[in-house]
Amino acid sequence: MDVEMPEINGIEATNRIREEFPDTQIVMLSMYSDPFLIRKALESGAKGYVLKQSISTELVNAIHSVCGGVAYPSRAAEIAETDYSQYSHGTRPQLTSREHEILQMIAAGQTNSQIGSTLSIHIKTVENHRVNLMAKLNTHNLPDLIRTSIKLGLIKLVD
Repeated sequence: MDVEMPEINGIEATNRIREEFPDTQIVMLSMYSDPFLIRKALESGAKGYVLKQSISTELVNAIHSVCGGVAYPSRAAEIAETDYSQYSHGTRPQLTSREHEILQMIAAGQTNSQIGSTLSIHIKTVENHRVNLMAKLNTHNLPDLIRTSIKLGLIKLVD
């Protein structure tokens, strides 16, 4: 299962598959080494998590291990265990209602000026919220902020 897929992400798909077919063994394959995503994938029922950059050496071992009924202890799982503390012991980052509101508006493509005008706040306040959001979500640019927010379930994309 890949973490990033069209229409539904791999974590949600894994949840659904495991609910419907609890004996199904799933190995997650992803380019993302984010501790939160790794943890969420394993919590969703994946029995292994393999990074695409190590696919040639790990994937076959992971499949054999999981098919044999043993969770695969990959490097990704180690990352989740050691680096997961940045997400408050298993919870997603806590955002204020204003941060959620601004994050949703950013994801909808609104500029800082538009957001400020809509919320009747100064553009500098919007910029400060954006900086705080990026820090809380450990992102460094707008596309990463939006992508991470979607993966963490903090925002929903609407048509």
